[in-house]
Amino acid sequence: MAGFGLRSLKKQDDQSTLEGQRSYFPNIVMGETLFGYLTFNKIFERSEGKARFLTRNTYLSEQINNDLACSMNAVRDAEVADELGFEQLEIKTATKTPLFYKDTKFHKFGSRAKPNPLLPGEEFFSKPFYQVDLKLDINDEVLAANQLRKIIKKIKVCEPTDLVEPVRFELHTGDGDILTCEKLYFCENPRDFYRLVENKEALSEEVKKFLVAVESHPGITVHFNCKGKFSEHVGSIVIPQSMTHEWGNFIVDIEPYENGYQNFKAMTFIDADDMQEEDLAKKIRLMRKVLERVMPELENCECTPTIKFDTDFRYQGLNDELSGKLRSEDVRFVGAGAPLSHPKSELFQYFARAAMSLSQI
Repeated sequence: MAGFGLRSLKKQDDQSTLEGQRSYFPNIVMGETLFGYLTFNKIFERSEGKARFLTRNTYLSEQINNDLACSMNAVRDAEVADELGFEQLEIKTATKTPLFYKDTKFHKFGSRAKPNPLLPGEEFFSKPFYQVDLKLDINDEVLAANQLRKIIKKIKVCEPTDLVEPVRFELHTGDGDILTCEKLYFCENPRDFYRLVENKEALSEEVKKFLVAVESHPGITVHFNCKGKFSEHVGSIVIPQSMTHEWGNFIVDIEPYENGYQNFKAMTFIDADDMQEEDLAKKIRLMRKVLERVMPELENCECTPTIKFDTDFRYQGLNDELSGKLRSEDVRFVGAGAPLSHPKSELFQYFARAAMSLSQI
């Protein structure tokens, strides 16, 4: 019997080495994003610590605050401002009517002057935005201790067989480990979840119907921390990238001048063919050149940029009619591409949709 036991143990050890380590967590929050962190923070407190935050890289206060700085202002409707909110989020007053640049002058949207054609997604930013204050109290020590830094190669949907540790998802990592959980909170592009799932037939028809329709488009945002004042206008401005307007516009959100600084964010959508590092660097140089041309006072300011390129900046094809049925699923989606249960869900886009999806879990 002793010999048999040793051989069995040796066989199990070999199998363990082959397959890697298997770990169970009641809740896994997946997503190296601002709302991935906020979701983890919420679930960690609700479950009394029975949650892990799954990211590809180290994602702590520095990275989280950079992502927050590069989040374009997305509360641009009074109803959204009234209904959106959670403990850490404060909605402030609306800014001035946005301006557009045409024929060497700035004009108000809604005035007699007509703006140049706007590309899909740009019209959203032609409305005044509400200033938003998101208070983050990040404990890097706690966050690092509960962060799993892994690359997920595939996800398997499971039928639980253990009542104590029910496994509904297996997340297979690039280094051979298997992370298992009962509840999965997916805070990236929902379409990526569908791509990663190995046994798609195990997904409900509602989940599949929602996921296959999701489309996303890339964009790049630069937050400029500027010492000095360059504009009397506080709010959005829309500036053509070129005289022919075929490249689209730069969307600029200007913040109030406070304590010697006037910061702003500038964003543009990126063509799928222009996503190489060299292309993005060229786009940022063009952005700076165009902004200094139409706002010459910028040249006198000392500006420090923080850059964020997002392959999934703008979403289309989100079927919110399925949101009620999706809420009963063991995978929940949080972010700008998440489904919402709201009669006017189309008003919630970008940061606002992500924040509302967080409030609904």
